[in-house]
Amino acid sequence: VSGVVSSAARTEQQWTKAAQPGTITISEVTVDSMKVVWDAAPEGTINSYNVSISPTLNVTTPSVSITGTRQHIFSGLTAGTEYTVSVVAVSGGEDSDARTAQQWTKAAQPGAITISEVTVDSMKVAWAAAPEGTINSYNVSISPTLNVTTPSVSITDPRQHIFIGLTAGTLYTVSVVTVSGGEDSDAREQQQWTKAAQPGAITISEVTVDSMKV
Repeated sequence: VSGVVSSAARTEQQWTKAAQPGTITISEVTVDSMKVVWDAAPEGTINSYNVSISPTLNVTTPSVSITGTRQHIFSGLTAGTEYTVSVVAVSGGEDSDARTAQQWTKAAQPGAITISEVTVDSMKVAWAAAPEGTINSYNVSISPTLNVTTPSVSITDPRQHIFIGLTAGTLYTVSVVTVSGGEDSDAREQQQWTKAAQPGAITISEVTVDSMKV
């Protein structure tokens, strides 16, 4: 302001930082995919959301811009792996701080089961390792469980176990599950009969020159 005439105003515009997206919900988790849904940012102009996942190895689309919906399915993930999902609100100015959530993919199934050394009351179970991801242990179980000494056990190494206390001539189902830091794998199953019990004592009588009764 001078003594007579005021100058033209100098102006400048500035966007405030965008509000963070709301809560992230992760569902429909499989060995190689997960669905991500998030609540809207609570206020302000939101043009889109940038959604990303890490680690990015083999992920089909590790980062994507979303408009018109607040959900996305990531695919091409690795079984038994912990992922971090990040959602950022994009406005006309500065993007929001990221809202993040962690989620493990489902563990990979164990490999093929091999059953050997089958007797009337025991069998040896061995299995191949799950093909990928973090593996903490394997849960191995057998059914039916009647009289079985230890019907369920957690195994780290080696990948084998002998079930004892079984019943002769009985069909058993063996189940092996991979345990990772998150969701356990689907069970790998195999069936096996125990050896039949021997017949009881043999009695031979009525012996003649050309016959006998057994």
